[in-house]
Amino acid sequence: MIHFNLSKKLLFIPLLCAAITASAQTNSLTGEQSPALQPSVQLPVAAQLKMKTADESASNYQAAPATRNVFKQAEDSGKLLTFGIEPEAILPMGSFGDLASAGVGINVKAFYSLGDIGVLTGSVGYHYFLAKENDFSDFDYKYSGIPIRFGFQYTLAEKFFVEPQLGFYNFRTSISSEDAEDEEFPGASGSGSSTNFFFALRAGYRTGERSNLSLGYNNISASGGSTSFLGLSYCFTF
Repeated sequence: MIHFNLSKKLLFIPLLCAAITASAQTNSLTGEQSPALQPSVQLPVAAQLKMKTADESASNYQAAPATRNVFKQAEDSGKLLTFGIEPEAILPMGSFGDLASAGVGINVKAFYSLGDIGVLTGSVGYHYFLAKENDFSDFDYKYSGIPIRFGFQYTLAEKFFVEPQLGFYNFRTSISSEDAEDEEFPGASGSGSSTNFFFALRAGYRTGERSNLSLGYNNISASGGSTSFLGLSYCFTF
């Protein structure tokens, strides 16, 4: 009985091997492969991340505007009106340059955004000029001025702008003499002022989101002639 069972087991082994061989040949003829042997079509992780980043960049892309407001960050925050301080270095020109060597000034400036159109500006300031020494006079001269300016700031490119300005300029001249030996005018002093039409043209470069550097030509028109000077200013808003 034991011998009969053993013989049946021995006969089963060749039959199993034959079945496995036939199955392998069938798969080879039909071109099928097991899932473990099929080639993977997935891209490397680095390539997948690169494609994902490119897709996100394309979906988030927005065309940059042709011009940008000088103080665009103020508009984005809903703050259309901003204020700034503008120190100024002044170089007198023409006949005025014969009387004064240099000047300094300080301006308080306001900006009102008109969106992509530009920025309206208004400023009031104080200028002080250093008079040149006059060897032919015993009088000391002092020159000062109060400019009131209104302008329009227009952006030419991402960081460059122009700003024409109109307004009024109150020019003041003071003279004094404390020479005790002056018998005709001992200790004489006096002053005078006049207010005239004023215009300027400035070109500037935006150095930051809240600051800019500009150079301007300024002219004061009067009945007896005109007075002109160059102004280099640095403005920062708060």
